[in-house]
Amino acid sequence: MIRVNSFFELKPGCDMAEIGALLSELAEKSRADAGCVGYDVMCSLSNPRAMMFCETWQSRQALDAHAATPHFTRIVPLIKACTVAGTKVNKFEF
Repeated sequence: MIRVNSFFELKPGCDMAEIGALLSELAEKSRADAGCVGYDVMCSLSNPRAMMFCETWQSRQALDAHAATPHFTRIVPLIKACTVAGTKVNKFEF
């Protein structure tokens, strides 16, 4: 199994409703991807602009297939464009 934790901070002035809709859509569609065990989006309690994706995938192949889906390739660049410094991604195998 693969766990992915992706951290990011949104720029001031980003439309939080728009970003929230994108995050919800990405999570919903990703949960339906083959090999997805869990997919959550979390918001920091101390900084509402700091967020994290917490994903669990059955295999590296499932994660790679997810990264090639139309929803991933469309939504992730839109989210990254609203971040302060992109995303910091950590992958763990267990």
